[in-house]
Amino acid sequence: MSYSANNKTAEETTRALTETDYHGLLVASRRRYVIDILLDNPRPIELTELATAVAKREDGDKPVSQVEAQLHHRHLPKMDEMGVIDYEPTEGRVEPQQVLINSVLAARRST
Repeated sequence: MSYSANNKTAEETTRALTETDYHGLLVASRRRYVIDILLDNPRPIELTELATAVAKREDGDKPVSQVEAQLHHRHLPKMDEMGVIDYEPTEGRVEPQQVLINSVLAARRST
């Protein structure tokens, strides 16, 4: 889906995910790591830098290249489709979107 913040409506930048979508987002540990990393430092990040940070948080000895490939092919496109990140695969850049922050804040308030 990948669209820039300039093309988003006010509703898109203030909405949060539904509870079902939020839980679907969190079901994969790699996506949880991505969320934590992006919330710790909410700025655009290069895919390689993100994959390195995810690999450091995981148990095991998977090479960064393997983590990067799985992020690129599986997790980041799903997160982009949900609107929580803007993923530009040709540029290898990931940027958190306001809907991610809103969803996390909403979930924390409800617990």
